[in-house]
Amino acid sequence: MATKEQIKRIYGLGAGLGIVGKDKDDMLHELIFSITGKDSVKQLDDSEFKAVQAELINRMKLCLLYTSPSP
Repeated sequence: MATKEQIKRIYGLGAGLGIVGKDKDDMLHELIFSITGKDSVKQLDDSEFKAVQAELINRMKLCLLYTSPSP
């Protein structure tokens, strides 16, 4: 089961990407389900948390690459 800190981290990363909605039918939960088969952040074990976190961080990096101004 995910810790409070892990839950906050996942929601923070999801919010940074703009994929957090008002209920569990949002893009964040769809992403979590596609990676883990679980529909709740609270249900994630440590390895699942790391996998979801890594995917969210990779997506943030891609967003930064595509939104950064060109030199």
